[in-house]
Amino acid sequence: MISKILLEWFYCHKRNLPWRHSYNPYEVWISEIMLQQTQIDRVIPFFNHWMERFPNLAELTEASEEEILKLWEGLGYYSRARNILKAAKQLVHMGYSTVPPDEAVLRKLPGIGAYTAGAILSIAYNLPFPAVDGNVRRVFARLFNIDMPVISGMGLDLLNNYVLSTLPSENARDFNQSVMELGALVCIPRSPRCPLCPLQKFCQAFQEGEQNNRPITNKKAGIQKKKAVAGIFYCDKFILLRQRETDGSWGGLWEFPWGFEHDDLAAEEVLMKEIDKVLGTASFTLRSLGRVRHSIMNTQIDLNGYVASLPSLVHVETPFKWVMPKELSKLPLQGGSAKLLHLFIKKSRPSSIKGLPHEDI
Repeated sequence: MISKILLEWFYCHKRNLPWRHSYNPYEVWISEIMLQQTQIDRVIPFFNHWMERFPNLAELTEASEEEILKLWEGLGYYSRARNILKAAKQLVHMGYSTVPPDEAVLRKLPGIGAYTAGAILSIAYNLPFPAVDGNVRRVFARLFNIDMPVISGMGLDLLNNYVLSTLPSENARDFNQSVMELGALVCIPRSPRCPLCPLQKFCQAFQEGEQNNRPITNKKAGIQKKKAVAGIFYCDKFILLRQRETDGSWGGLWEFPWGFEHDDLAAEEVLMKEIDKVLGTASFTLRSLGRVRHSIMNTQIDLNGYVASLPSLVHVETPFKWVMPKELSKLPLQGGSAKLLHLFIKKSRPSSIKGLPHEDI
């Protein structure tokens, strides 16, 4: 009964999303990775650009990691992009031309866990696999009034049992999407729109007046605020960049030299300490550029920007590199550095750097 009512609601209210046009397994996979911790409206243009550039698995495997990261620039959580490329190469090496309907194969690929495998198998292939994401957890935690955290342990096991008992054997594709859609449009995290819910009369949390208290969640860590300083160092038509190591946050991305501020040093001193070991005795004067804000995970970074013009090029070692504007437009920039660059372009009229455009790179 629940699945029938939910499917009827879904057919009337489902959104027109580009990855729903054909349910191509490759497209479903890319969309699911992009949608992890990212809003749909933000994903759509990235998804469309990706499919224009890499319409299938074979073309994707021909790309370099740097090209992948550049296309991903602005979407965040860059390990997702690197895992996509690794997984694509593994699939082609195993002889697949697309993402296969094999749970064992999928679960061995980097970046694919239980949810993503279930989403691919059910949405792309219409196989009866559950796909339990945050929306699904919220809907079922309220529907069955689960009074314990459902992110792991007993609570998650209980919720998974409810999902499996409700999942139809012949229409898993639309059922899984209908639950996700309900969670995104109606059974939202705060102030759920219960009067619009097709499952209101079945919802145990609503009957008990507990809908605003479900799901029970573990207390989240608060937002950390940090201050940092970065510098745009240039000479004639060259800009100094540094490439991050492939591991960790922003792995493989390019950035301007920067460091975190601390109480015992002024911002300029922090930056000079970072850059002295790179530029040595080069002569330059730091000029204030302004501030931008950048966030990663639960950390908000207030980035204080400076600009300096060098009279001549100084030899630099890896991971530093002098790049020209035309090369800059092809490199994947870390988010804070991209914002600083745009601020610099906006304030530099005419441009201080030969060949640097006056619009966003």
